Amino acid sequence: MPQGLQCFDETGKIVVDVTDRQMHLIHTFEISLGSNEYYKDYVYDGITSETHIAIVREDCLGNMTQQYPTLAYHGGPFASIYTPNVVRVSALSGLALLTVDIYRYG
Repeated sequence: MPQGLQCFDETGKIVVDVTDRQMHLIHTFEISLGSNEYYKDYVYDGITSETHIAIVREDCLGNMTQQYPTLAYHGGPFASIYTPNVVRVSALSGLALLTVDIYRYG
C-alpha cells in the first residue's frame, strides 16, 4: 500500500510531497566472506549512492543468525554503495554469510 505525505496551499497546489522520497526494496543478495576477507564487492547495474542505499539485514556464522534493523550495528557488518553499480560489504571479522538489501529512493 503506497504511503506518503502531501500538503496543499489554499489554491490546491501541492507545496510538499514526500511520497517520492520513500525507499523501495529492489534487490536482495547473499554474499559470503572467507576467514581472511574483510570486504567484498557485489555488482548490481543501475545503482548509485545518490539514489540507492544498501543495508545488511542479517548475518549467519555457523548456526547463529543475527538480524540488523538499523543501518549500522556496533561492530557488525556494513554495506555501502561504493561506486556506481557496486555495493561494498564490509565486516570486522570474516567467515560470515550476509544478506543485503538494496533500496531505491522514490
